[in-house]
Amino acid sequence: MARAAPASLAAARLSRTSPWRALVLMAVIGVAGTLLLGGVNLFTWTTIWIYGLFALSTNVLFGWTGRASFGQAAFFGIGAYFVSFSPMKSWPAPVAVVAAGIVATVAALIVSVVTRRSSGLSFAILTLVVGQVLYEVVNLTGSLGGETGLYGITPGKIGSLNVAASYRSFALYTIVVVGICVLALSWLRSSYLGLSMAGVRDNARRSGSLGVPVTGIHTVAFCVAGCFAGIAGALFAQQQTTVSSSLLNWSFSGDVVVMCLVGGMYSFWGPALGAALYTWLTTAGFAGSANANLYLGIVLLLVVLVFPGGIAGIGILIRGAAGPRIRWRGPLARQRGRGPA
Repeated sequence: MARAAPASLAAARLSRTSPWRALVLMAVIGVAGTLLLGGVNLFTWTTIWIYGLFALSTNVLFGWTGRASFGQAAFFGIGAYFVSFSPMKSWPAPVAVVAAGIVATVAALIVSVVTRRSSGLSFAILTLVVGQVLYEVVNLTGSLGGETGLYGITPGKIGSLNVAASYRSFALYTIVVVGICVLALSWLRSSYLGLSMAGVRDNARRSGSLGVPVTGIHTVAFCVAGCFAGIAGALFAQQQTTVSSSLLNWSFSGDVVVMCLVGGMYSFWGPALGAALYTWLTTAGFAGSANANLYLGIVLLLVVLVFPGGIAGIGILIRGAAGPRIRWRGPLARQRGRGPA
């Protein structure tokens, strides 16, 4: 039997690894960064967390299920516009965010019904078309602000706590919301449903023959991705205090795909790492440079060429270098010809 690719082996190990250590480390880094940073840097730090959640949600389709969608910005925008409506401004901030996620889930369910018979490139094109149609609708709707968007968005309070009182209080609120979402995604990844998504990604026909409802798995994955994209969009609108139709444009969908590819879409944390690098490069690293897009493209291209598995693939290469010292045992080793018969 042919030897499995290192990236596949690493992904298999990752799916069996408890995420608690990484989640605790994430919480420590988030709180430490919030307490140490200030001003514009703290604002960028919060944006990284929001984009990280958006990238992780998109990867439910790309990395988990093997479905390429180029319209995920539509659900991000739906969440952002939902919390911008006047009635939601008086709701408690987390309630409005959860409601935005529910609305985005319903929208994703409707889109999944439309695209249920498509796959591969046709599915990617259909999601792109749906996103662009929604983008044009927002542009032509005066009550949604058209091309100029909506302003004056303020997140509601949590009891007597005003999360918008300062950058630091909003950053802590964002980290808590994103942390809960990441915990839910990590639980889903290791659940039967998450394993079924991986099976459908690797071989949909074989999974179907084993009784896995492939179409149902695709629908659930699309709804999960839409839900957490909507939550990320709601947080973004509360942070920026403004929304515009550019949030639904295909180019923004392309940005989050780049985050997944650069970070490593076969790793759970890879898309978040890609989002962190991409956000820092666009807001701080090359900010103000006349050739910012050129430098950004060169850096991202080098990352993809040098590390095909993304940033998360660096660890895979390190483990691969130690491969000759690893002794395989058990049935898996015998199947690969690495152990005793």
